[in-house]
Order: sequence, then structure tokens, then C-alpha cells
Amino acid sequence: MDHKASTSADVGEKDDDVYKTEDSDDIHFDPIVQMPEKVEPFTGEEDEKVLYSQRVKLFRFDAETSQWKERGVGNLKILKNEVNGKVRILMRREQVLKVCANHWITTTMNLKQLSGSDKAWMWMASDFSDGDAKLEQLAAKFKTPEQAEEFKQKFEECQRGCDGLASYRFKTV
Repeated sequence: MDHKASTSADVGEKDDDVYKTEDSDDIHFDPIVQMPEKVEPFTGEEDEKVLYSQRVKLFRFDAETSQWKERGVGNLKILKNEVNGKVRILMRREQVLKVCANHWITTTMNLKQLSGSDKAWMWMASDFSDGDAKLEQLAAKFKTPEQAEEFKQKFEECQRGCDGLASYRFKTV
């Protein structure tokens, strides 16, 4: 009696034959829900040119507790409106993109170093980030003294180029 031992290779070949499908099989799935076309969100920055952008940590001064409260971390931008020439500071928090600073740069604003630090600047502004204008004392802390100096130069350059911005009202985003 001659029995031929089957090898795993023989078994594998037989299994492959069972699972072979013909090339003409065309499997197609239709989506259950149709997705709408991608819509670009309206940010209010469409008519504006970015003059400056840097990642900072923004603070506001809380007069009730006499302490600086963190407002958020994100890119602080100086934007110039291409239509009317007005210049503003806009900052959105990273990830959630909530506006945490939104105000005009005016000639009446004074930029001062915060507590003698060469990496932080503070200023007062009529801020619209919460919807209505509110006088806020803000401070931006930069990673390096060079970044802080670059911000100061751009801020002062924008102040020299603006007139009458304090009375100009704009649509909040």
C-alpha cells in the first residue's frame, strides 16, 4: 500500500483554487450618504494681506485679580485691509481657532516691554474678540528676543502708516 503524503504546498494549491474569482467580477459600492462639496470657511481675512505672523502666547490683564490671564497660544497676525488700508491685529487659538485678539492698530497705542522682559510686549487696545469692543490690556510673549523686536518694528511701522483708525468700526468674525 503506497500512500502518498500530502504536503502543505499541495493543500495550499487546492485552497487557492477554491478562492479564485473570475476577472469579470466587478464589486462596486454606492455611498449611502452624499457628501456636500467642500466649502471654504469665511474668516473675514479674505481682503487682507498678512504683514506679520508669529506664534506667541497672548495674555490679558485682569484688573479684579491684578494678574495676567492667558488668553491663548497661536499665530498673532498683523493684517492690512487691501480695500480701506486699515491695519489690525488678529490672533486665533491653535486647534480651536477661536479669536482671542482682534483690534485695530492706532497711533494712540503705546507698546511697552512687559516687566523688563526682552521677549514680551504689552499694549492697550479696544478689542473686538468677544464681539463687542472692550478696552483690554494685552501682552504677547515671544519665543526669542529677536521675534519680539521684529514685532515691535512692524507694529510701529503700521502705527506710522495709519490715521483715524480708532473711530473706524468693522464687522467682527
